[in-house]
Amino acid sequence: MFVVEEDFRVQRRLPLIDQMLGNERSQLLYFTDQATEYVASQLRMHYDTEWELTRSGSDRNGLLVRWVVVVATYYAAQKVMPDRIPQEMANEYADVREDLAAVRSGKTQLSLRKRETPTGPSADILSGSAFGQSPNTY
Repeated sequence: MFVVEEDFRVQRRLPLIDQMLGNERSQLLYFTDQATEYVASQLRMHYDTEWELTRSGSDRNGLLVRWVVVVATYYAAQKVMPDRIPQEMANEYADVREDLAAVRSGKTQLSLRKRETPTGPSADILSGSAFGQSPNTY
């Protein structure tokens, strides 16, 4: 797993997680998986997210870890207390979404492993021809 419980502890989010989830802390795994997939989906076009998500410990990109923790915490709050999400948490989540949009659009570059082949709507478009053009038009 890319993000582990210790990452929530380091970012001082475990007390909030405990307050929100109580005895159902096992749901943290679900929210973390959802957050990891969301963040990866926003970066996949430009970066090798499959490779990045196999990294562990200090080999991981700290910003990527932070984004997943912020999103997972927000998802937990959205599930448990949708009408009482703290403004600071909502702002952090909005900032992460804004950061991811900048990366997705190419405005911001990250120090992650780049994809070897492009993906997206234009990735499957081929130009040119496999056949040479004949001078005979008939």
